[in-house]
Amino acid sequence: MRAGELMRRERELLVESKSLMGRLPFDAFDLLIVDWMGKNISGTGMDTNIIGRMMQILEPEPEKPAIVRIFVRDLTDDSDGNATGVGLADFTTTRLVEKMDRHATYMNGITGMGPQKSKTPFYYDTDQEAIEIALNTVGLTPPEQAKVVRIESTLGLAEVDISEALLERRKSAHRSGGHRRTGTISI
Repeated sequence: MRAGELMRRERELLVESKSLMGRLPFDAFDLLIVDWMGKNISGTGMDTNIIGRMMQILEPEPEKPAIVRIFVRDLTDDSDGNATGVGLADFTTTRLVEKMDRHATYMNGITGMGPQKSKTPFYYDTDQEAIEIALNTVGLTPPEQAKVVRIESTLGLAEVDISEALLERRKSAHRSGGHRRTGTISI
């Protein structure tokens, strides 16, 4: 490649790489449930491009996806207790908090100049309790009408579970070319 082509080609490759990156099946919803976060999934535990939360000083938050609340259920064993990025979530479990190595998490947050990403969110003893509280904080939407997406991790996007409130939107997207396999969440 000639030097004069470098800038043009770099822009083309950036567009191509963004088109290949995984993404959630909806641009806006009430609650994202993430089964696993961890250093083996993303440097921030959850890929910030996927969840739409950067929490970086002087950097604007992306417009999409617009997720009201995030609940992360657990920390991978491969993280060795480093829960950097847990602060990207609004809610978590006692199970995850008990796995945290606070010193490793804090050190990573400090050296990455993002201590806000390592703050401990509200945590509850059971998934059910955390989900109920999260749904009660999304606004005026009754829990049974909430738009909820559940993923394995920000790397595991091939299959997602969605609430009934999103099912019809997903069906119409599927008819127009969407191809992800989904299940339904009962709220």
